[in-house]
Amino acid sequence: DRVELENQEQEGELNTEESLQNPETAKEETDDYAKLNDQYMRLAAEYDNFRKRSNKEKEAIYGSALCDVCRSWLPVLDNIDRAIAALEQLESKESKQMLEGIEMIRKQAKETMQQLGVEEIVSLGQSFDPVYHEAIAHIVDDKYGENEIFDVVKKGYKKGDQVIRHSQVCV
Repeated sequence: DRVELENQEQEGELNTEESLQNPETAKEETDDYAKLNDQYMRLAAEYDNFRKRSNKEKEAIYGSALCDVCRSWLPVLDNIDRAIAALEQLESKESKQMLEGIEMIRKQAKETMQQLGVEEIVSLGQSFDPVYHEAIAHIVDDKYGENEIFDVVKKGYKKGDQVIRHSQVCV
């Protein structure tokens, strides 16, 4: 390899000496150099675009997978909320202790969701927004404003701007 490299260097010197003597050869070499440089620059740009596109796809796949997993856990959170609501109706000492334990579980679950960037969609008292809400009932009542949400049947969740589950609301 070393001998071959030295031979190429010597040939390069000879080509340089020839190109100094022959202007046509110099122009051809300059054109060849420009073509090779252009190919190199295009290849480098193409690779950079590929790398950026791959990173975006990887992030999108991660976000999608995270939302799928969180969507699977939402019924568990709903059941924890139902258990809390049921225990709040009871008056015994044991039910209060159970309520305390389940509330701690709920708190831990909420913190975990927040760490993942998932947040609950605030709906009660808000104006109906079809991007975040799914209306399951509609009433006409002077106590509430037009399109005001007065009850949340099922909580909705989102990660950033992506809705994981719409809030089911009464408007």
